[in-house]
Amino acid sequence: IDGKGTYYNAKGSVYVGEYRDGIRHGQGTYTSANEGIYIGEYSDGLYNGRGSFTYPSGEKYVGDWRVGKRDGYGVEYSTNGATIRQGYWLNDYYIGDQPPPSQ
Repeated sequence: IDGKGTYYNAKGSVYVGEYRDGIRHGQGTYTSANEGIYIGEYSDGLYNGRGSFTYPSGEKYVGDWRVGKRDGYGVEYSTNGATIRQGYWLNDYYIGDQPPPSQ
């Protein structure tokens, strides 16, 4: 599949977005009752680029992703929309308000 499409899996998750060679690639939205909702960019099937992820608890991360993990600048929000923390993530770990030396 190349272009836009919708995929439903047996567990009730849904992906609506762009595909390249049958893999999520480009803009898309993934919704899972157990995992949460991701809206943003994909590359080779993984969250990659800018995107937001809303957890089942209602907390949310908005920012940069790299190979499926929070990586780069981002902001975490509580369920009422207040900022929990903002700054830089590296390989899915919050590292503070300064970028790592390599960025």
